[in-house]
Amino acid sequence: MDVITIKFAPEREGFLFKHVNYIVASQKRDTTVIRRYSDFWWLMECLVKRYPFRILPALPPKKIGIVNGFYFTVDETFLEKRRRGLTRFLNFIVRHPVLKNDYLVEMFLTEQSQIAEWRKNNTPDLTEEYINKRITPEMEARLPANLDERLDKVNKKLDDTIDHYRNMCTIMERMARRQEGIATDYSRYSLSLNALIEKEKGCYIEDCHNCSQVVHGLEQVSSHFKKTSNVMEDMANATLDNVLENLKRHRDLLVSFKETFERRDRLSVDTIESLNSRLRSNQSKLSLIDGKEGTEQDVERLKGAIQKDEEDIVQQQKRKLFVRYCLYTELTLFHKSSAFISLLYQNFVNDQIKYSQQLYENWKSLSPKVYDMPIETNGFG
Repeated sequence: MDVITIKFAPEREGFLFKHVNYIVASQKRDTTVIRRYSDFWWLMECLVKRYPFRILPALPPKKIGIVNGFYFTVDETFLEKRRRGLTRFLNFIVRHPVLKNDYLVEMFLTEQSQIAEWRKNNTPDLTEEYINKRITPEMEARLPANLDERLDKVNKKLDDTIDHYRNMCTIMERMARRQEGIATDYSRYSLSLNALIEKEKGCYIEDCHNCSQVVHGLEQVSSHFKKTSNVMEDMANATLDNVLENLKRHRDLLVSFKETFERRDRLSVDTIESLNSRLRSNQSKLSLIDGKEGTEQDVERLKGAIQKDEEDIVQQQKRKLFVRYCLYTELTLFHKSSAFISLLYQNFVNDQIKYSQQLYENWKSLSPKVYDMPIETNGFG
């Protein structure tokens, strides 16, 4: 299985408004290429034309600002979210059983020249998938009798499920940001305590042992507060990098499957019924004039029209079958994602245990040190 990583390129092109370049690395292919957001958009447009009835991952939006009529990206936080979104986009593609083998995907991940340059010298094949597919009886045999019922059941649930996942992503990110804030506050508290210690060193009573013990205890508290800050920061980063990204990954899958249904409704319309009606009409006309003198041209015209309609009907029936076969295989792929949900929460719980254990050990190790601090007032004379 391939793993795609995307990083920001160190320099941004453009004299006035900078364009963001991305370093795209494929672990399996051992390749690194430079791509722009517009390249991702071009790839998506090509895949939609080639695989309209497959689940195609959603692209993060191109957020733009407008100043004096000029359009440019301004939000660095958004750029980071978009980088993560592009990473999810490519990782979905390279793990899809069909899309991962597409020649344009291979080119996108390996071609060292810019996509714009490649497009000047190459015309991509945008032929729809079914044209080059051999439609077999086995395909139809694999389709369950209640396929339409299954698809309809899933489709009806998607809108609400997408809303729930969007809400969960928002809440999970908010929890992680609060953890980051708490981590920052622990660090600030440690710094303030260190500053206080510097002021408290040196009691006005010479050789005051208890005051030095208090200062030593405060130094230990400060150190452990700093350790707490580090652990909580690691915990927040793990939440942002792992569970949140995985929640967004599944949210993206839901949105993409919804868009697949929308493309089906828009693009799978056929004219088989009208063709059959015209075919029957032409066959009736042919039966009335075939063999009669002086009708040879009309007979040939009708025979040609009948043959063409018959061929069109066969092709549309094949396409209709292939569309259903695609939706069935994509439904199966979608169903298997339930296992990913289980893994998501297993990893999340493991992270919570790991960092909670570190916090527990940190406070536990501090306990004897604070209990060594003097509390008897008589000792301060």
